[in-house]
Amino acid sequence: MQDELIREELERIATANNGLLRAEDVLIEAQKPNCILHTWKGFEWDPNKAAYKYNLQQARNLIRVTVEYVGPENDQTLSRVYVSLSPDRTLKGGGYRSLVSVIEDDDLNSQLFDDAVRELRRIQAKYATLKRLAGVLREIEQVVKETAPERQDELRAQ
Repeated sequence: MQDELIREELERIATANNGLLRAEDVLIEAQKPNCILHTWKGFEWDPNKAAYKYNLQQARNLIRVTVEYVGPENDQTLSRVYVSLSPDRTLKGGGYRSLVSVIEDDDLNSQLFDDAVRELRRIQAKYATLKRLAGVLREIEQVVKETAPERQDELRAQ
């Protein structure tokens, strides 16, 4: 019931802004104590706690945008230095590992692959209706099948 009320409120805000739903407009409405959005568990109204959460998000952003060139000197590519593996996200506060250490460890490398497959499956589902991407989506499916044929059911279920 509350989810439906939240969707209705978001739609009202979007309609009031020519169909464009902006986070800033949502926040303005959510700050009103009588608005259904105000009670949503994702908002933190205590200024000190909100500042801490914001700074944590900034720290996560910093980790995600840290990159370096990797590979042979004549063919280097820009790559993220740290990655977040799904099991690490279940820990309090989550965490990141160096990409190099993940690639060098068979179990962690396998986990990174599984996470990538899940992300690609989400992309397939999100963009399945776009005919222009049909070839790309088929190619994703083919790569996954060729890489881990014995684990298709397991990866599909995740």
